[in-house]
Amino acid sequence: MINIVLYEPEIPQNTGNIARLCACTGASLYLVGKLGFALTDKYTKRAGMDYWESVDLHKVNSMDDLYSQFPDGRFFYLTTKSKKKYTDIKFLDGDFIVFGPESRGLPQEYVTQENAITIPMVEGQRSLNLSNSVAISYDNSTYKMPIRAQNSNKGTFGKVLNFAGSKNYIGAAYLSTVSILKCGGGFAALATEKDIIHSVSALLPEAVYLSTQEGLRSIKDFSVVLIGCGLGKNKTLFKKVIKHTSSPIVIDADGLNILAETDIKLPEETIITPHPLEAARLLGISLDAVLADLDNSAKKLVEKYNCTVVLKTHRTIITDKENYFVNQHGNSALAKAGSGDVLAGIIAGLLAQKIPLYEAARLGVYLHSRTGEIASEELTEYSVLASELPKYLPLAIKELL
Repeated sequence: MINIVLYEPEIPQNTGNIARLCACTGASLYLVGKLGFALTDKYTKRAGMDYWESVDLHKVNSMDDLYSQFPDGRFFYLTTKSKKKYTDIKFLDGDFIVFGPESRGLPQEYVTQENAITIPMVEGQRSLNLSNSVAISYDNSTYKMPIRAQNSNKGTFGKVLNFAGSKNYIGAAYLSTVSILKCGGGFAALATEKDIIHSVSALLPEAVYLSTQEGLRSIKDFSVVLIGCGLGKNKTLFKKVIKHTSSPIVIDADGLNILAETDIKLPEETIITPHPLEAARLLGISLDAVLADLDNSAKKLVEKYNCTVVLKTHRTIITDKENYFVNQHGNSALAKAGSGDVLAGIIAGLLAQKIPLYEAARLGVYLHSRTGEIASEELTEYSVLASELPKYLPLAIKELL
């Protein structure tokens, strides 16, 4: 686990919130130096609630004392004055992330160290809230790929049935299917039109190809279903898939547009992946209303459809009834047609590996956005195509191994 270090924190509510994060994630919390409040302060206790009892809490007199306790420890120092992004670090179990006081940040002696890191912000903004900074930094250390047993076979890593593609959207069928396999899914079947099968199979011989009717007949043989990528306006097929699916399902793109026009109950284990315009259609409100309050729009989608929501924006929101997270990765390289098809395939492939819905969605969004960052380093943000993302996806995965 990662160790969180607060150097002379000043605001009790922030420390209470951070203590709750540590209690829920198993991270140790070190309070160093003079505190700007008492741990018995009512605001500190209220923010941490009854989670204080579960925190692995340590009070240390100075950073030197902490260094002496962990002479071989790796320490990273969060500051606005560094150019090294926190996402550039591959955190290891036992690492320490040090945060300074709210009003002045860390002393200069720490800011100039090689292990000083920063959370990128929009130019002209001063700083993030301390508890938010801790949550963002800690989350970057928690992404893990599922362990792959050596005595395994393709069935071990799940079977995904992908209803995708139509006359004008052949590429969506390919992009979503190849992404299922590239992120570790063991078996991918594309259920689509005959002409599309000929086109996609030439590019991806590793997949299995079915007609939509064959897909419907065999739907219960699959551990995950994906529907919507380039599907077109096939309401009849959509309704049949929803009716007969008992496995986790990911609904994207045209599937969401059909859902907005259909009064149908979704399966219990469902992930929907709308962009703001699709969210507006699903909620029956204007695009401006969604953009004005993305947070509330995501929550309303959870309430309306009783599912896990991935609201795709510059900073994608992942949420369900119990969890809420804003992804901090990605760039404009992902603002291209077909990028969402890749994301849907990644999430479905992770679900097939028995990752729970919310975690599969969160990890999928991270891998997708990090892939865009890696690809743009070589190709620039202008020139990355969606079809190039599967090529760079293994590099994002490799960072987590």
